[in-house]
Amino acid sequence: MKKTIIIFSISLIFNFNHSQTKEQEFLIDFGPNDIINGNATTNPDSNGNYWNNFINPVLSSQITLSNSVNTLTSYTTEVTTNFLTNGILNGGLLAPNSALIGDLAIATATQDYFYATNKSTLEFKNLNVNRGYEFKIFASRNTTSIRETKYNFIGLNDFKDILQTSGTDIGGNGYHGNTSIIFSSGIIFPDCNGTIKLEVIEESGNFAYLNLIQLTEYSDVAYTIDSRLRIAYMGSSVATGWNAVSDHGYAYQYGELLSDRYVNNSSVNDWEITNISIPGNSTTDVMSRWNDHLVPECNKYNYVVYALSLGNEDVKTEGITAFNRFRDNLLTLITNATNAGMTPIIANTYPSRQYDATEYNFLKQINLLIHQWDVPSINLLGGLDDGTGKWVNGYWDDDWHPNTIGHTELMYTLVPSLFDALDSGKAQPSKISNTYLEMGSSVTNNQLVFTPQNTIHSFTNSFDIKTNSTGNIAAFTTSTGDVGYLSIDGSGYLKYTSPAGIEITGSTIVNDNQWHKITFVHYYARGKSFFYTDKAETGNHNEQLLCDHFYLHPLYAPTTVDYRDWFFYRSAMTGDEVDGLNDGLMLKSSLELYTPLDGQAIIGIDPFVNLAQSTNTVIQELATTLGIKTSTKSKPFFKAFPNPITNTLNIVPLTPGYSIHKMEIINALGQRIKTKNNSDTKEIDFKNLDKGLYFIVIHSENEQVSILKIVKN
Repeated sequence: MKKTIIIFSISLIFNFNHSQTKEQEFLIDFGPNDIINGNATTNPDSNGNYWNNFINPVLSSQITLSNSVNTLTSYTTEVTTNFLTNGILNGGLLAPNSALIGDLAIATATQDYFYATNKSTLEFKNLNVNRGYEFKIFASRNTTSIRETKYNFIGLNDFKDILQTSGTDIGGNGYHGNTSIIFSSGIIFPDCNGTIKLEVIEESGNFAYLNLIQLTEYSDVAYTIDSRLRIAYMGSSVATGWNAVSDHGYAYQYGELLSDRYVNNSSVNDWEITNISIPGNSTTDVMSRWNDHLVPECNKYNYVVYALSLGNEDVKTEGITAFNRFRDNLLTLITNATNAGMTPIIANTYPSRQYDATEYNFLKQINLLIHQWDVPSINLLGGLDDGTGKWVNGYWDDDWHPNTIGHTELMYTLVPSLFDALDSGKAQPSKISNTYLEMGSSVTNNQLVFTPQNTIHSFTNSFDIKTNSTGNIAAFTTSTGDVGYLSIDGSGYLKYTSPAGIEITGSTIVNDNQWHKITFVHYYARGKSFFYTDKAETGNHNEQLLCDHFYLHPLYAPTTVDYRDWFFYRSAMTGDEVDGLNDGLMLKSSLELYTPLDGQAIIGIDPFVNLAQSTNTVIQELATTLGIKTSTKSKPFFKAFPNPITNTLNIVPLTPGYSIHKMEIINALGQRIKTKNNSDTKEIDFKNLDKGLYFIVIHSENEQVSILKIVKN
């Protein structure tokens, strides 16, 4: 069996004891009974066991289970998403070997199957909630194509893994299908309603298979809740992963991120995510099924993410009525979760290609409200908004749903350490007044550095400044080592210098010794950046940034400058949200950093304290030239003369055999202004360059790197 990482990890520790008792066993044969492609299993079989024959694969088909000694029970198995059937002439295992699969080697059970083209589901109902159930599955299809099926069990605990059903001639007899491997789930406990759901998912090869199941019931199986913390997604189709490959939508991808953080010791918690979202659900639907599906007293979820759409609320036809119902029902759902001992999180509304300007305005209004609620929230709209409330081109699958990469953009809007912060008891942030930090090159040579956790795509970076000087006020570096700057030019205007060297200047004086809010908004999928001075958009630029570090007070800062209220969001903001920031609103959706920059020690001794619900920190370090990538191999293998330089700089190796592959000339702002390859002369003409500090980055043929500091007179 091919193993994969279990993303929705088992949430319970099972303590099997010596008194564990096997109560009964059930055998189920899936497939047609038409002689040509399959046959029902005759009872009893050659081993004396009785089988249940599940022949009809369509929605709501159901059988009542008899156990292997032919005792009828109240347990049922029901198709909850359509399957198809086939077998015999289309690849079922006709001659199973009992030496390989034991009592399951019954030809009428292995020769035919149910199959799914993407994902189909069964539910095992009316099970005993005080017992545990082990599922063993055999599936096989004769084809040289590699095909894998994922079996995902959802009950009180969850389990998923993969079985390769096809593509290998394991027995050397020309049969290119599984002949010997039996999938085992371990013990699964029913939910509070006595139900275990089985999802049969195509993992690779376009088809997923189910030939037979052996279901064993155990009593006297002790279990205890372990230290894993449980998150439930309760929403509609986008939350389920609709139209993402293998339904691996943003919730699933965030589960993978949390698992990776735990494995890499970035998180102390081994989180488990369970998705109980249902396509098409409105807030009314979620309220009606809340008690039955969330069942907090049984499943003991620690957190619930409500992830719903204004589209399902019928905002296009009902307008403000739908808006108000959506708002009021969400507030009720928040209260329900809080009263049940769970922490609610709200996923804000997201785009649709069906929305017009009116619906877009409703989206922006409800999101601005959710921003201010006293619950954690996620700004999904800012990940994929094309500026009109529609999905960005290339990131959608149909009018109402993103494609896989669109889901990834939504996932990036979630703060990676949000649940770690919640588990530590970190409170919702509140706006702090009367704080600021005195900086400026006449005060300190330090810069402030913020590094978002994990990958960042769309973002909003906002802070306040007060100065009467000029210079660099903020910067960011990209994954390629390039630098973008926000600065105040000689005329007192805000200027953006992009990592590509494009300069855009605003029209508002910002060095008038008054407080100004500077906000930089980047839409990654849309490929566009905007910067604002206070409420006014003072420039925009088409670009796609992949940033890794953000700075305040970088090298060549104003002589004197005060900073306050540094906000960083993992999502882009609309103009309405930027206005809200300027109006003093405490906006919190996708907030990863909020430091008031408390130089007055109003809230404590740490002037850089981060009040956002994340575990991120701001560090203070000596301001240096940004954007120059060095390595442990960086040594002075070359020398440059004369230095200081006026006209021509000469580069010579200090060690024989070190020839130059490439040279890069970088100015004090970290911008690459010239590159010379190995066919060029080892002289650099400085005559037309401005006076100041430069860095020469030399890449030698043997992969060594040298960085030389040069002063131009």
